[in-house]
Amino acid sequence: LIPTEKIKNYLPRARHFSLGNRFWTFVIVGLGYFPRGRQAPTHVLPTGQMDLPEVVARAKHDLARLDEVAMRVRERFGTVKILDHPILGAFTIDQWLRFHAIHTRHHEKQIQALRRGAVEGVR
Repeated sequence: LIPTEKIKNYLPRARHFSLGNRFWTFVIVGLGYFPRGRQAPTHVLPTGQMDLPEVVARAKHDLARLDEVAMRVRERFGTVKILDHPILGAFTIDQWLRFHAIHTRHHEKQIQALRRGAVEGVR
């Protein structure tokens, strides 16, 4: 976990972003709509080297860690934009949490569609 001292000494690194960045932040974080069609960066693509139980265990661990750190960051910074998303711009901690929830839901829909396709392909 991130030591409290590190959060205490952290300085927000949010930069100014364009009107276009703000528009897409509103669409995704504000409205909850995550557009399809954007290719994920190669460093985050699945490699197939972990089996499903390990993926689920790691995800649960990381989500618990995120919740704990987010609580401490919110206490320290409140509604200040703390860190940039590489495409959408600067987010507050609450915007980061909402973004992750929306992004996860987007992937759930993709998995469900793949499963439907696999079942339909068997028939």
